[in-house]
Amino acid sequence: MPNNEEPPEISDGARVLLRIARTHDKHGAMAKNLALVCALDFSEKLLKACYAQSGTSLASFLESSSSLKSFLQITATSINLIRKRIDYFYGLSERELLQNHSVAGLKTKLRDFSEILKGLGERKLLVITDFNRHVLQAFAETLADLTWPDRDVQDRDDQDFDGPPPELFLTRMAQHTLETVWTSMIQNYLGNILQDYFTGLRVRERNRNLDPSTELNLRRDDALILARYAMRVAGSMQGQTDLAIVAFSLDTAIDKAIK
Repeated sequence: MPNNEEPPEISDGARVLLRIARTHDKHGAMAKNLALVCALDFSEKLLKACYAQSGTSLASFLESSSSLKSFLQITATSINLIRKRIDYFYGLSERELLQNHSVAGLKTKLRDFSEILKGLGERKLLVITDFNRHVLQAFAETLADLTWPDRDVQDRDDQDFDGPPPELFLTRMAQHTLETVWTSMIQNYLGNILQDYFTGLRVRERNRNLDPSTELNLRRDDALILARYAMRVAGSMQGQTDLAIVAFSLDTAIDKAIK
């Protein structure tokens, strides 16, 4: 990381919430967990499938035996495949993780993720963590943000719960770069964590005069600042696998923000 890189400037409230989350995160799982790595990896492959602009190619990538019908189906199927990956790698030793694997569309050696293994006493990736649900939710939110931007302005009498059709999903996804997708996913992931702690600590109940937009700002502003910072750090590093860089950079962004 460049020496002149200033720490990310987030709100005092977000900094306090992150410090609390970090205190509870004894193993560093907020950034170094397999769910996040798998979701980032999957999103990259999903984006490449969308660039082909073929519903058949997308269905093949998602291992669907029938044609895809909606955004909802695409998202649910994707999350199921990410879960399969996480479940498959649960409990494997470091030696086993470095072997070739082929599961749920993932054909790789997890040597790519060796940076994440460092410092873990049992030498295992953190698979089942409190942050997994935030990862999967962030993945779905990111797909919605990028391909269903008008979902919040629907007519109450004519609401669409399925989302855009596959053709529109493909077109809209193909307009984005991997950096945009990963930045959005990290933003939503951190936004979920911040809002979860905000709710769990009953901040609103204990501070009735808080600005009504406080919760929204945690995601829209603070989480975005951290996500962009992490991606800048990742972009400044050389000679490592992208996923390992992103995980390391997110860890760095959080550490810099709370000091």
